[in-house]
Amino acid sequence: MNLLKKEKPNLIIKNNFNYNFEIPEDGIYFIEIIASAKSWWQNLKSLKSFFNDDDLAVKIDDIEFPKLNGKKGLFDGEAAWNGNNLKGLSKTSIFIINLRKGNHTLNFLVDQNPILECISIFKINEDEEINYIPEKNNPPQNGNRRQWMAISVINLPIKNLNIKAIAKKYSNNEDDDDIKLIINGNIQKNEAEKSHKNWFWCGRVSDGQEKEFNKELNLAVGLHYIELWADRMPEMKSIMLNIDLEKPYFKEKATVVWEQSVLREEPNQKSRVLIEEINKGVQVNVTEKAILGERPANEKGIFLLSDRWHKVEFQGKTGYIYCEALEIAGENKEDIKKLILNKAKELNEDECLMSAIAKRESKLFPYAVSGVGAQGLFQLREIAISDVNEKFGKNFNNRLDIRQSIESGIIYWQIVKKKYQNKENFLEKTLAAWNWGMGNVKADGFLNLNNLPKETQQFIKEVVEMNNECKIGNDNNGKILVSWLIGIIIFAVILFFAAYFLFFEKKEFLLPEKYKNYSIVKEDDIDIDKDGKNEKIITISNIPIKHTSGDTKTVMIKKDGAFWEISEYGSDLLWQKTGDFNNNGKTDIATFYGYGGSAGFGKLYLHEWSGKGFDLLLSKEDMENTAELKDLDNDGNEEIVYNFRQIKWGEKKREIFKWNGDKMELLGNEIFK
Repeated sequence: MNLLKKEKPNLIIKNNFNYNFEIPEDGIYFIEIIASAKSWWQNLKSLKSFFNDDDLAVKIDDIEFPKLNGKKGLFDGEAAWNGNNLKGLSKTSIFIINLRKGNHTLNFLVDQNPILECISIFKINEDEEINYIPEKNNPPQNGNRRQWMAISVINLPIKNLNIKAIAKKYSNNEDDDDIKLIINGNIQKNEAEKSHKNWFWCGRVSDGQEKEFNKELNLAVGLHYIELWADRMPEMKSIMLNIDLEKPYFKEKATVVWEQSVLREEPNQKSRVLIEEINKGVQVNVTEKAILGERPANEKGIFLLSDRWHKVEFQGKTGYIYCEALEIAGENKEDIKKLILNKAKELNEDECLMSAIAKRESKLFPYAVSGVGAQGLFQLREIAISDVNEKFGKNFNNRLDIRQSIESGIIYWQIVKKKYQNKENFLEKTLAAWNWGMGNVKADGFLNLNNLPKETQQFIKEVVEMNNECKIGNDNNGKILVSWLIGIIIFAVILFFAAYFLFFEKKEFLLPEKYKNYSIVKEDDIDIDKDGKNEKIITISNIPIKHTSGDTKTVMIKKDGAFWEISEYGSDLLWQKTGDFNNNGKTDIATFYGYGGSAGFGKLYLHEWSGKGFDLLLSKEDMENTAELKDLDNDGNEEIVYNFRQIKWGEKKREIFKWNGDKMELLGNEIFK
């Protein structure tokens, strides 16, 4: 085994906390955690608590380790640390588990004040048998018949178990060493005469001689517990596990949910077919999920929810099936909804509301990818994930991972709603800001829903309806659990000094006081009024890098230093072009801002100089929109080609705008495939 990470925090834990770690590649990993916990009597004597022992349990990426007999309570499980059993001594818990490449979390659940002593993470090589010789807690501290080690094998088979250990006999009628071995709740008996029958290693009999346990277990894939209890101070020489590492246990079962699907050589519809057809209900093995490919379209030419394909095995062949055609085990809508409800409760958010948002955003399909790159159940864009990671100290890096998508989506909701806390129309404003972008929705004042984009109106309506339906179904009586997370980092001072340095070093002018927190993102010198002297056209922004709120403005600086605002939008600048697009001798400015909100709204402005100021000739705002200036008919005038959606996952449309004198008029529209 290769040691990847080892830390000795020796930390008294008083509250639940997460330990994050990164895995370099898919594989089977060995996680060793050593901790100690005190009994209620020890805590009472030290005046730490009244009749409460220390307890510690751990979850790996929300995978729980319940007690084998089915009783509730993780603190009493085979993998947990129970203070009344340990009485202040240390226990080593080992977890052998398949992990995908990327970030993972040990979620420690705490009662009272256990001590986390050591965490070690090993990579198990494919061609080796697991051979574990503990360095710490071996031999154990001197104690009486208590838990010593526990090995949890998660969703893997166990072929063979071999343990070598030594139990000593002491003189002067002292208690001898003993080790009890329990496999999935079954005590391995000691058949020797005069031995303690429930203790496979008995010092009275072996008297310090090494004894070996070797057994073919042939346990199928599942959750298995191997427990070792110690009496006094026996010594562990080695633990060897054969779990048939050559088998590809990263295969996940999936069921075809379309009436028919096909296995293709490449992840696109035009690729060669490997299997003619696979009917609904047939199972396949998924070996790699969410591979970027070509986004398919349906028979009407409407693009589907995702551009991702799964790599699968079927009938001895390996190829690709489009992700919507498959339902991977554990990823059905009901299971996903339960995960959302549980995580929302853990983060003190409204479970029904979070479920409603995810349902409206992605139809609870975890591999949904929008045309502007919003991904996952909550349809977060990369800039939103950066916000969550920076403000809350997270390390989310896979928006298509169900658990990351759920947690990051709920946390981002908390970031958005903080702006509208205790404001009129709180829910509607927060939902509008989520979908349309925070820069578009002011915190104060009345929100007129009729003035919102069609998509945002529909988003609010449907989320509120689904939220109410969920509450009725759960008999919540409208109760909303609200708790605020604290942690927003303020960048205003940093931005001010950055802008101040930028202006003095590279600019001949300073922005007025009202723009002191803005920085220049684009600058053009152009003779707007054709008097032989250039004005400046600048675009300024106070949006912190990798953040999702703020303002971007296009401003003209006149020769007398006056500032004229031309356009304003609450998101980043994608492109801007200045020139005489229709050859009428007047300066035109085309600006495209975007994208804001989970829906991905962008804005297009076209302004023309009138002699007294800039007149707005055209403005467009839609979802997943793109725009370009192009001389389509070679007449020397540049038309606007504009692509967009009106409703999320709806038809992609194209509009062509052409000059008619000094005006820009719609020439025609079509469905864009």
